[in-house]
Amino acid sequence: MICSINKNLISLKIVIFFYLAGVGCLFPFLAVHIRAIGLTIGDACIISIVAPFVAVLGPAIAGPLADKLSVGRGCDVNTVTGSDGNNPGSKVLRFMLAVCFIFSALFYGLLLIVPILEVHQPRRPSVSFMCDKNGAIVYQEMCMEEKICNHWTGEKVGLLHLSDCRYACEKLPVARPLYLEVSSTTEAADIEDEEYDSDDIRVDPEAVIPDDDDLENRKRRELDSLKDVPPHLCYSRGIGHTTLCQVYADDTKSIVINTNLNSALEEYESDNYTTWCKYPLAGIFKCTVPEHHLQLLEKPENEDSCNPVIECNVDQPYDSADSVLADSTCETYISDPVAVFWMYLVFRCLGDIFATAALCLICTACVIATRETSVGRGDIGRQIAFGLIGMAIAPPLVTLIHNEVDESLKIPFFVPIITTVIFFILAAIVVLFDRNMPLTPPEWWWHTKSGLLALPMNTVRRYGFEIIGIVFVLLLLGIFWSTLDTYLGLTVKALDGSNIILSLTVTVGMIPAIPILWKAEKLIDYCGHNNIFIGAFTFYIIRYTGMALMNKAEWILLCEVFEVFTLSLVWVTAILYFRHLVPRKYTAMGQALPVLAHFCIGRMFGALIGSIVKTGQPIEQLRYTYENMAIIACVIGAIYLVLYHLLLGPLYGGSTSGPPNAMLMQGLNSNGTSNGNYTPLRVYHNERGRKGQFRY
Repeated sequence: MICSINKNLISLKIVIFFYLAGVGCLFPFLAVHIRAIGLTIGDACIISIVAPFVAVLGPAIAGPLADKLSVGRGCDVNTVTGSDGNNPGSKVLRFMLAVCFIFSALFYGLLLIVPILEVHQPRRPSVSFMCDKNGAIVYQEMCMEEKICNHWTGEKVGLLHLSDCRYACEKLPVARPLYLEVSSTTEAADIEDEEYDSDDIRVDPEAVIPDDDDLENRKRRELDSLKDVPPHLCYSRGIGHTTLCQVYADDTKSIVINTNLNSALEEYESDNYTTWCKYPLAGIFKCTVPEHHLQLLEKPENEDSCNPVIECNVDQPYDSADSVLADSTCETYISDPVAVFWMYLVFRCLGDIFATAALCLICTACVIATRETSVGRGDIGRQIAFGLIGMAIAPPLVTLIHNEVDESLKIPFFVPIITTVIFFILAAIVVLFDRNMPLTPPEWWWHTKSGLLALPMNTVRRYGFEIIGIVFVLLLLGIFWSTLDTYLGLTVKALDGSNIILSLTVTVGMIPAIPILWKAEKLIDYCGHNNIFIGAFTFYIIRYTGMALMNKAEWILLCEVFEVFTLSLVWVTAILYFRHLVPRKYTAMGQALPVLAHFCIGRMFGALIGSIVKTGQPIEQLRYTYENMAIIACVIGAIYLVLYHLLLGPLYGGSTSGPPNAMLMQGLNSNGTSNGNYTPLRVYHNERGRKGQFRY
């Protein structure tokens, strides 16, 4: 049998090719691009959450607007042609598609003019810890550019890693240590004591007062005697809490204190002559210097008195993720970070609005253009499959060019973004100038090749609760998809993966989808729409389990292969399902619902879940989250399976009887309504059913 080619659908395939190729070049690099222009991971998370939420406006407006403007613009019932590009209804959809392509290209292109947030190498202010009998203080150098200290609401929780603790007199800057010998063989000893007093310390008088009269030898021995009474740091959470004392001995490497840091003292900061910030520690600290050692401490210059303290160095105050001072470095920005953030957020949100609206209209175009189904199927999967070819090929090719020229251009990800702009503009040109697309809005009947009415479609679409249920299922699937893919670029980078690996995550997911979508409608009719959705949750279990076990970026590619079942096939199933469930005059609105559920609201919640993982959490935390998501997918899939096959399917599924006979069909086509003996209902048939026989 020779396969005929519908030439009127070639231009539609080209439009989908350009659109999906553009999306494939842009989407995997979005989170990485935010970081590349200098914004923080927190900024990337906020943008990734807000953008899909605002993008709800796109399909929410485009779908109803397309239906409203197309009312009464359909072709005459007696003039059904293969090409209706000149029809007013067709022009409406083509014009709206072109507008969405052009404006999405415009706003995504404007991301290139967002200033790069250049940050001078952060200066790391000196930090010192001092503790006396009245409490503990952390001293930090001021950022001299602004001459300000850090202020926050409440208390800041974190760790202090202390080393080289010694007795000293409090002074600014950091007091000079009396001795520097610090061994690194063992950890600090923890001693719990309700009350610690320096009088409990017993020092051998012979060790303090040597017999030798030589002054230098006596001073050396006096200094050595201090080592025999190591510094004690005692603290508690408050009155009534247990006091914990840690001893810094000769063989101590460091002392770790879990503490709450208060905001800088403003009265101290207001001193125009100081160059230090003073942060008091919450809780009760008590650090006592033995009385008979006070005379051995070196007094500050030009000072007659000495406030004895225990002074310590603070190790890795900015490198350790759990440090209480981790985010308090001094940074100088060339551009305004607030302005850069809002500029990027606005452009990104506007781009997403028009991109999601374009997706809604493309799905509508596929449903309308393939409605001539004498064999019972509209070949929607083949239109999408042709577009996936572009999505599979374009990203790695663009990335190869990007790696060669991006550094010389000094504009982060210039090639992927400008390629997306070009693809979208090409799609707009094809839509505007090709008049062979059969995009006439659906008439009062749906045609078959023989001109006979298969079934009055309004008899199978009054299923409001089923629509709500499927929207909820797609929302859940969107959450699972977004949790993985929204920040996939940051995950690849965290595992030291390259941009090529990141682009291949799109390719390996699209290549196996092409042959499957080519026969998608037969596969969906055979398996059933809901079974496809249930299978998607099963494959999410596999994907999340594989991601939880990964330790190399290349392993992500193995997990992305299953995206054919969790995204591509699911999406075609959603298009077909809503084609059957939604009244024909609301075709565009019906296709807007899955876009809203999956790519807007579901994507927003998925980005929110992913942001909890990405804000400073190690890769082990990422694996823990993936494990939990795999368990949740298993639970939801099991509940869905039981509810559908044991309750909803048997209760609401139609009978498995054959289609109406020829005489009944003739009566339907002559009257357009029931003849009184048969009322068309939604059917629940096998894969061999013709038009109007769908398996849900």
